[in-house]
Amino acid sequence: MNFEKNIQKKLIQKLLDIVRFDGPAVQFWEKYIENFTRFCQADRAILTGCVDGEWKIANSYSTKGDAWRLKRFPAHLVEQGLQKKIAAGNVDGITIIAVAVDVGPQEQSPVLLLDIGQRTLSISENTIYLISSIPSLFQAMRLYNKARTDALFFAKLLQIVRAVSDDEKFGLASLRLCNEIASLFYCDQVSLGWEKKGKIKLKSISNMETFEYRANSVWELESAMEESIDQDSEILWPQKDNGKLQTRAHDTYGGIRRVGTIVTLPIRRGREVLGAITCEREKSAFSENEVWRLRLLLEQVAVWLDTLTHTDRWFGRKIYDWATDRLKSFFKIEKTGLKILFTAGIIAFAMLFIPVWTYEVDGTFILKADKTAHITSPIDGFIETVSVSPGDAVEKGGALIDLDVKALLLEKASMLATLSKHQREAEKAVAKNCLADMKIARLMEKETESELEIIAFNLKNASIQSPFAGIVVEGDLTSKLGAPVRQGDLLLKIASLDDLSFEILIEEKDIYDFSIDAGVRIKFVGKPDSVYGAKVTKVVPQAVFSGGANVFKVYAGINYAPEKWWRPGMSGVAKIESGKRSLWWIITHEAFDYLKINFWL
Repeated sequence: MNFEKNIQKKLIQKLLDIVRFDGPAVQFWEKYIENFTRFCQADRAILTGCVDGEWKIANSYSTKGDAWRLKRFPAHLVEQGLQKKIAAGNVDGITIIAVAVDVGPQEQSPVLLLDIGQRTLSISENTIYLISSIPSLFQAMRLYNKARTDALFFAKLLQIVRAVSDDEKFGLASLRLCNEIASLFYCDQVSLGWEKKGKIKLKSISNMETFEYRANSVWELESAMEESIDQDSEILWPQKDNGKLQTRAHDTYGGIRRVGTIVTLPIRRGREVLGAITCEREKSAFSENEVWRLRLLLEQVAVWLDTLTHTDRWFGRKIYDWATDRLKSFFKIEKTGLKILFTAGIIAFAMLFIPVWTYEVDGTFILKADKTAHITSPIDGFIETVSVSPGDAVEKGGALIDLDVKALLLEKASMLATLSKHQREAEKAVAKNCLADMKIARLMEKETESELEIIAFNLKNASIQSPFAGIVVEGDLTSKLGAPVRQGDLLLKIASLDDLSFEILIEEKDIYDFSIDAGVRIKFVGKPDSVYGAKVTKVVPQAVFSGGANVFKVYAGINYAPEKWWRPGMSGVAKIESGKRSLWWIITHEAFDYLKINFWL
């Protein structure tokens, strides 16, 4: 009996020792369930918790080493244990004790199920109730230890901030900060870099008053700091679980230094990044709590370090900064009227003389078809049928005009009779053995065959077809049915709608203001609400006289499908881009050109 009491005392002591356990929570629960099970002399135990309204097994323990497999989960017993704190019931012939475990007021209590077999529980409910409250004591102890640790850290942080603030030189303040961080976080080396003209310059290394700026390791360290600043994030090296941050520079620097872990944090003042600090440690990785503390410390000293970068400078630099500050003070609220006037003058000057306005050369255009066909009469004859009129769309090989072929057919019949005659004469000459007559007949036969081939060719061409898909733009023959035509007479004109370009007329004075490939804006007279784009493809070097002035023809092409309603001959206004000009030049250049030409200025 005394032996069992001694064992229970030891188990109670172990349970009390668990309150001061400083390891992970998972290990705490394993130790707690094991000792609770042994103290109650149970065979097995299961810790259950309610997740989204459903009870699930969180942890288990067995003194026999086997798993406890329940045929059915005793949900009713668990609910009773949660309500009464301690409840007992029989499940599948086994006595089970359900104990609500106190984990504090913030969370719902889990329930511990104890398998005591056929035995009766020899421990009082008060004792079990006290043991079930150990997790809440553990939580309270953890919070106390964290609060105590944080209080000590904040006290140390205030000491560091005060010590750094006492230094009036940037070099001494940055070196002191590196040394203090190395001591507080047990770092092997701490380095501080400062931003200058978009680059990071290494300023201090812990426990080192001087270092070689041109060393390869220094360059790689600066690259690692810039890598953190460019991504605007703290970088822990080596990364866990294939992190999303780029760590190429840290990989290189870590390989040179051969350290276990590195953390780099940007130094910020508000949203402005001032520099970065890199901490190195061989033995253990930096925890998230340590990174948070580092970030907090840097936020406290960033303002003073930034102030020292402006005050700890040579005399000439201070004069420059003073002049810059005076200029900034000009834009404060004092002397508002003068400042508004001055600002308006600067804006007006910028608008007039800074070349930010797009200048365009004006011209008129005519839509031209790059591919046209003049349809002429292939033979002498008469127009029999006309299938198209101006404006009609035609396909490649489509019928256009049919000429009357009656005369050709009669001529073909006559030639066939003549051919038959010459063939018979040749056969008679062969029968009479007259060689000369036979040769003459054969020659006449070949001559007749040649004439038949000409007639067949004319018959084939008597039906005129379109050489390509397009539209009829000229030639109204619907009123000329039966009219005679001679070979070579122009009948129709067809233009392709797939190859269109703009023929733009530009005045001589503007021809040098743009170049090939300049952008063009097009507006049609019939549709002024729409603007279309084009590019200059060719400038004809020969001027022509039009509208009382010399003009040059400029051709502009398009790289997209033309609109279905576009037709050759349409006109409108074109504006050719001529680059950026100042508003003053745009307003006055024509007047100055007039004066230069007429007054020889």
